[in-house]
Order: sequence, then C-alpha cells, then structure tokens
Amino acid sequence: MDPTDLPDATLDCWVERAELLRLNPRAAAADIASISHWPRYTLNPELAEPIIERAQIVIDEIDDPGRGIVFFARRPHAEPVSIFVDHREFHGDTYLDAAMICYIASVFGPEVEYQLLWDDGTSRYEPYE
Repeated sequence: MDPTDLPDATLDCWVERAELLRLNPRAAAADIASISHWPRYTLNPELAEPIIERAQIVIDEIDDPGRGIVFFARRPHAEPVSIFVDHREFHGDTYLDAAMICYIASVFGPEVEYQLLWDDGTSRYEPYE
C-alpha cells in the first residue's frame, strides 16, 4: 500500500490505520482512509505500550540544548530499509509520539511522516536538525 494514496491525518489516526492493516492485511486504501474515529494512542500509554512492545521499539531520551528534551524511537531488530541504512530514528516531543511515528513508518514507510497533522490540522513534521 502506498501511503501517498491516503489523505493527511493526525498521528493517532495513522496508528489506527496501521492497526487496521495489521488486523486485515487485505484492507484497501479506501477502507483505511475512511476511518473517522480513533483512540488517542499518543495520550494513553495503556493503548500505545502494547504496540511498542510488539513492534520492539526502543526509545531514547536526549536533552538537546536548543530544543530541550527530545525522544527518539527506533526498531533495531527490524529489517534494514536499505543496504546503506541499518536503522532509522524518529523523533517526537513525547516518548509516545516518537514511538508511534516509528511504528507507522515501519508499516507505511517514511513518506507518511510528511503527511502527519496536529489535531488542529497544521503540519506536524519538522526534520530534526
């Protein structure tokens, strides 16, 4: 499935889409795009932590002098994306954000990161520099 076929959505919506695809691998893009209600994975550790454990996501906390506390998530046991990259790290303001971005990128590919929106509809993705 090409994530560019799906409309922009909040991070929680993308996690719900990934979970739907996990439960129904034959789901069509139209089925996944039609999700209108989703749990708040990024606010509820009880919902997110089973995903983090199942996907074997490792989370690191870094104190960046310019940005403050930043969380990085990665899947060290996942298949390499390419022969040039052993693993990718995804950052977030909270450990749940970083882990859920890592999870959806592992399901839909890194292009999805550019389609993330905040709840107010503004673009969420900012490259970490």
